[in-house]
Amino acid sequence: MVRLLLAAVAATGFGLSRHLDDPDPATVNTPFASQDDYRFTKALRPGQELGISNIDGDVTVTQGTGADAVITVTKRVIRGNGDLVTAIMEQTDAGIRVCTVYLNAPDEKRTQCRGRNSSDRRHEPLEVEMTYTVSMPRGVRLAATTVDGNLRIEGLDTPATITTVDGDITYRGVMPEKLNSVDGDVSLEITGPVTRDTQISTVDGTITLQLDRDVAIDVVASSVDGEIESDFPLTLKSKWGPRNMRGTINGGGASVKLSTVDGSIQIRRAR
Repeated sequence: MVRLLLAAVAATGFGLSRHLDDPDPATVNTPFASQDDYRFTKALRPGQELGISNIDGDVTVTQGTGADAVITVTKRVIRGNGDLVTAIMEQTDAGIRVCTVYLNAPDEKRTQCRGRNSSDRRHEPLEVEMTYTVSMPRGVRLAATTVDGNLRIEGLDTPATITTVDGDITYRGVMPEKLNSVDGDVSLEITGPVTRDTQISTVDGTITLQLDRDVAIDVVASSVDGEIESDFPLTLKSKWGPRNMRGTINGGGASVKLSTVDGSIQIRRAR
């Protein structure tokens, strides 16, 4: 898992930055009284995107009521020089991104999430946990990722993209565009109809998908080492087996692909 974690960090292309001095008056980027905490606020319009890119730590997202995205980040230094890890906000073509970055030196100034990796500190152990708490404006897309941590997403009204390498995902809201974990369980409670295709996957974990009683979807489900269960009557399009199936629920509709290697798949009907 250590090798997987390091590879995933490199793949994200994280830069090494400090806080972005954004001249937009609608943006507030203020460290709390403690220098280990950060707060970012930005007004976003429906259709824009809020990106969250973390490395080590949990991410919790809830649906807000106002026009501002509010992101708080709490740093916990377990060992090493915590000043080498910080959080920044950058503008993107789609909206904004808040990310965790590792620095070569505490006084290094960077303004982008993407960039060169920090120097080799094999002789300087560094373990810093960054915990994100996010309030989303309505109609704004979420793209959230963390490498080592759980994601909890609550009440979203706009399809999102959610990814973690080592952690569980708990999601409630409209059907996401894509949701993926490598080593963790995935649990979804979908509200409302499913109108777009989606992919939900994990490698080492169970997928639990709860749907409204009258939802109409096509289902493609596969598990290498686990069973597939459904509360819904299924009209099969291909041979049913304990680990693979293709069928429809309530006549069919958008395609929902569910995939795990080591775990079961459970399709539940909301009561």
